[in-house]
Amino acid sequence: MANISLRFESLNENDDLQYQAEVIEERLKGLNTVDDVEAEVEEEKRFTGLEVVGAISVGIAIVGKSEEFVAALRRLIPEIKKLAQDLGLSKVTINLAGKRILLADLEGMSDKQVTHPD
Repeated sequence: MANISLRFESLNENDDLQYQAEVIEERLKGLNTVDDVEAEVEEEKRFTGLEVVGAISVGIAIVGKSEEFVAALRRLIPEIKKLAQDLGLSKVTINLAGKRILLADLEGMSDKQVTHPD
């Protein structure tokens, strides 16, 4: 089983981040490629300019062997993008080898780049 870490960001101070975290957990748990999900609201919020107002961190355990990680991740991308859009969350990043990458950028990366980002 492989694990991924996502971060959904909100620019809207009126967002109910706790509700959104619950929806993220519920929807992702319903996917057959996901074994477990934990979403929680990040405590620190910023309220200046166009900076992030709030964020939700999500840990996902993907069903299958580590070798199947990239294929499973690629199957999750459309679901994650739709989820962010449905909830009005502005940006989603994924942590790959300690580096935060925009989910939108991940689609254009090769399998080798996904497993070994520079």
